[in-house]
Amino acid sequence: MNRADPPHIATWMLEHWTPGLRNDALAGDLLEQFRSGRSDRAVAWYWRQVFAAIASGCIREILNHRSAIFFAVLWSMVSPSWVVLSTNVEVHSRALGLMWQMDWPWSSICAIALSFSTSLLFIWSGMALYLIPRMSASQSFNMRTLVRSLLRAMPMFVAIAAVPFAMSLFFHARHGQGIDRRTLTPFNALTDLRLWAVVERLFNLPILLYGLWRATPLLRKPPGGLPR
Repeated sequence: MNRADPPHIATWMLEHWTPGLRNDALAGDLLEQFRSGRSDRAVAWYWRQVFAAIASGCIREILNHRSAIFFAVLWSMVSPSWVVLSTNVEVHSRALGLMWQMDWPWSSICAIALSFSTSLLFIWSGMALYLIPRMSASQSFNMRTLVRSLLRAMPMFVAIAAVPFAMSLFFHARHGQGIDRRTLTPFNALTDLRLWAVVERLFNLPILLYGLWRATPLLRKPPGGLPR
């Protein structure tokens, strides 16, 4: 590293870890002040400025997305009720009986697919409930934009939900452990604080946050007030 250059790792962190749009003016100012300072103190000063910029950017992004964060927390609290409701629907469905008559592994594959589908439907329902009124208010609503917004939650859903749901189904089938959700009502599940309900909420929260966070730029009113 040249003495006139700041630490490369700190510069990379400033460029990639600062939330929001890239601030080239800030990076340029820090570089200029770094080069004008004493080399024995400039490195420590530069690191402090980088951490301050990252922290400031995180706080700014949280404040800019506070309504999305509040909604994600609120909607994820409802997820145990959704699980109970969807379980009751599945129990009274003929398709579920036909599914469990299949030979292994097709019965397990169908069960996992059904679990994924109902969970993803919950995520998409919440996102649509949040996005549609705001997209309409910003005059940017159209079905293609909404679908693009919903699909932005898929990477986080696959990363977070796939393995835990598969493991949950596997252990339940092998050991018969778990909560019999057929004995619960949606209202009981809403106030349930047992482990299964807490885990359900914790799985859905980051997926909702990720999806709404990435969809927020689509809520901005386009130039001329025309839908995108």
